[in-house]
This record gives sequence, C-alpha cells and structure tokens, in this order.
Amino acid sequence: MIKVKNLSTSFEDKVVHDNISFDIKKGEIFGILGGSGSGKTVLLRQIIMLDAIQKGEIDILGHNIKTLKQKQREYIKKNWGVLFQFGALFSSLNVV
Repeated sequence: MIKVKNLSTSFEDKVVHDNISFDIKKGEIFGILGGSGSGKTVLLRQIIMLDAIQKGEIDILGHNIKTLKQKQREYIKKNWGVLFQFGALFSSLNVV
C-alpha cells in the first residue's frame, strides 16, 4: 500500500531522515514513534503529498508520488483522511 524507499530529508545542516525505508501493507497497523523534532510530522506530510520529497521515493498504491499527474494526486488525496494532533483538533466541539 505504502512504500518508502531511501528517503532523506534535511533542513540546512539538520538531517531529519537519513536513507529510511519501510513498507506498510494493507490492513497493517503501523506506528511512527520518536521524540519532538525527530521528523514524524515531516514524514507524514511527505507521504500525504503536502511537502516535497528531497531524496528517495514514496509509492502509494503502486504509484510513485513524484511522477503522479495532478488528477491522480487529487484522486488519491480524496480517498484518505488525516488528522494531525493538537493544532488540527477542534477543541470547541463535542463528539457525540
């Protein structure tokens, strides 16, 4: 379903991801753990196509996201949901 291959990300001299690779299979529960500033959100933003990939590849449903056309990107984005913690939550609303 999702394959990350040799992903490297840095901001100036700060290396966030150094050649990381992993696969997430259909139906698998996959967790990303790490301390503050370790690159969890950067990784997620790259997977969901909010941030550009500097080096490496991310495949979603067999498609390399670097080579997707705009319509293909939009189709994939419409078929998933992401909720970031804290800032993205609506603290003024109740869940019923």
